Amino acid sequence: MCGCAHVGLGGFPDLAALATVAIDIKATDWFWQQVSRVESVSVLTLSKDFLPTPIFVLRLIGWICLATIAILSLVPGNIRPHVVETGQVEHLVAYAGTAFFLAAGYSANKQLVGILILLPVYAACMETLQIFVPGRTGQLIGAVVGALGSWSGIGLVLLLRSWTPRMLDRATNI
Repeated sequence: MCGCAHVGLGGFPDLAALATVAIDIKATDWFWQQVSRVESVSVLTLSKDFLPTPIFVLRLIGWICLATIAILSLVPGNIRPHVVETGQVEHLVAYAGTAFFLAAGYSANKQLVGILILLPVYAACMETLQIFVPGRTGQLIGAVVGALGSWSGIGLVLLLRSWTPRMLDRATNI
């Protein structure tokens, strides 16, 4: 809206236009009140030297892995590169690596549960979408192996997390 009152029939102000202006003003005021409550927002989690933190790098690699899985899952079969002979090994390694980086970057318990649930759902969605790609077939075994790979990647992060304090304690006690 232009912020001015529009004149309706008979020279009277258009009430709908006035109500819209009032709503716009209230919404803008509410928005700025919410923004002023936020003390600091760190979107990239950058350090003081403006270099990415290890957490940011792990998260970025995890998201790049997810995008790579989507691209490689949805390209036609004749142009898709194959690293190993069987597709199930590729699925297992791809989803285990992706889950490892995402779980290492998002290490809160709620985030791990989200990865634990959503990554297998993502694998199932990618397999389902392959039905519509020329030269590709979506298979249930691909989704199952993707789920197993994602769970093993998360398990590896949890295992490393539990070992690290013990190894540090042993090193300091020597």
